[in-house]
Amino acid sequence: MVTGDDSWVPYCDRAEWSDVVPIPQDDGEDPLVPIDYSSRFEDVMNYFRGICKREECSARALDITKEVISLNGASCSAWFYRWKCLQELDSDLLDELDYIDTMGKTYPKNYQLWWHRRLVVEKIGKIVAERELQCTADALEVDTKNYHIWSYRQWLLRAV
Repeated sequence: MVTGDDSWVPYCDRAEWSDVVPIPQDDGEDPLVPIDYSSRFEDVMNYFRGICKREECSARALDITKEVISLNGASCSAWFYRWKCLQELDSDLLDELDYIDTMGKTYPKNYQLWWHRRLVVEKIGKIVAERELQCTADALEVDTKNYHIWSYRQWLLRAV
């Protein structure tokens, strides 16, 4: 999802992140098949791990989860931490549904995304039932065999 954004500044060069100690990934002394991560991915993940270790729930923590998800939509840790921050910050969950809609266009078969959506909808309640039914109908028009959408829709019909 990340595009060639020339204006992106690494977290290690951002003054507002100087209080966070980045935590590099530990693959052990001699990894069998080391993964060649991009410098951007490494920087974002190092600072994400640093924020998690501090157990910080803030606007910047929420923002970095968005960046992690844009780099790896299947990051369970990022989706989990995002949910934790949303709750702690008492964020607008309708705005979060808009964000999930956007990410769903990029990652329509992402289990973590659909689970996160379920958490958000459970918290909001029945007032979004029509919106969610339309969302699943629209998504199924694009891919009628998307198991994640069908599972979510089944849950939705039972829950709301």
